[in-house]
Amino acid sequence: MYDRGGWKVLGRMILAAVTAVLSCAVASAEDLPKNTLSEAALAARFTGWSVYGETPSGNVFRVNYNKDGTLYGQTHKDSDNGKWWIKGNTLCRHWGPNWSDREGKEQACFVVALDKKCVHFHMPDGEWYRTWTTIPYLDPADCDK
Repeated sequence: MYDRGGWKVLGRMILAAVTAVLSCAVASAEDLPKNTLSEAALAARFTGWSVYGETPSGNVFRVNYNKDGTLYGQTHKDSDNGKWWIKGNTLCRHWGPNWSDREGKEQACFVVALDKKCVHFHMPDGEWYRTWTTIPYLDPADCDK
């Protein structure tokens, strides 16, 4: 035997959880930066372009977005290759085993906003991820100056 009331409560809890997850997965327009790049602008800007940044451990790096959809990243310590592509209004990447957090199995897509000197990467839900620069050795803290 089972309790019908218990099943209703369980069903409501599952529905509430699914609704919460779906509502968090996609950002509304007001959650994203005003200077977010469209699909066409991402393709035009990133094809053949390089960006610069610093890892959390302090390694300065350069990432090349090659025209053939490959990535090349280099620090003074190591390098890696990967692939990049555009999916809707997001820029996606997949690094090889050297720069991936999970032995080459990690891929991620980002909403990208651009100002004069800096590239701001956001998760699809609008949460800020990282800021890289378009100028070598520029401190990302100077982006708004």
